[in-house]
Amino acid sequence: MTKDELKALFCDLESDHIEWTISTTNTDKFGQAICAFANDLPNHRKPGYLFLGVTDDGNVQGIDVTDAILKNVAAIRTDGNIQPQPSMTVEKVSMNEGDIVMEKRRANLTSFDSAPCLSATIDDLDLGLFKQNLTHSSRRL
Repeated sequence: MTKDELKALFCDLESDHIEWTISTTNTDKFGQAICAFANDLPNHRKPGYLFLGVTDDGNVQGIDVTDAILKNVAAIRTDGNIQPQPSMTVEKVSMNEGDIVMEKRRANLTSFDSAPCLSATIDDLDLGLFKQNLTHSSRRL
């Protein structure tokens, strides 16, 4: 996405697939936005975007983007509060007005490990391996 395309998103109102904030610590708000993007209840079939470093009126204020901020936003994916885990990317974007953080959640994209394998049958399971792991796990308890 180009800087001009990003700025066009800032000219529109926040919506169910676009959220911006100046906060770098409100992980509850970030998680709620990412969850809403993942659910895509209006069925936009568009990616959702969360921008950190953008004011409520859509102006880029810029923030000091650190590794810690990027890690905190990325950790929302795996903190266990959103199931199944969303497919998302987090990146630093340098705008003329300052740096921002962009989180992009791809709409209606299921990760390989949560997508059903409709052609699989019981014969495709390795029951011996399953029993071995089950026995091994119960011994540790």
